[in-house]
Amino acid sequence: MLNDLSSELDRLRSLQKVNPNIRNEEIEYLQDRIQLSAQQIDRARSQLQGIRLIINN
Repeated sequence: MLNDLSSELDRLRSLQKVNPNIRNEEIEYLQDRIQLSAQQIDRARSQLQGIRLIINN
């Protein structure tokens, strides 16, 4: 996911060089979104919900 957002950020920056309709706010919003996503991913923890045991004789 972070790779996708980083690619989108690079694309917006390149597009902004040739298209003045791309506002700095759009780029800043995406940068903030990338940073928040990275923080949430770092804080995510897996949790065991159950165990299934199958015995085959």
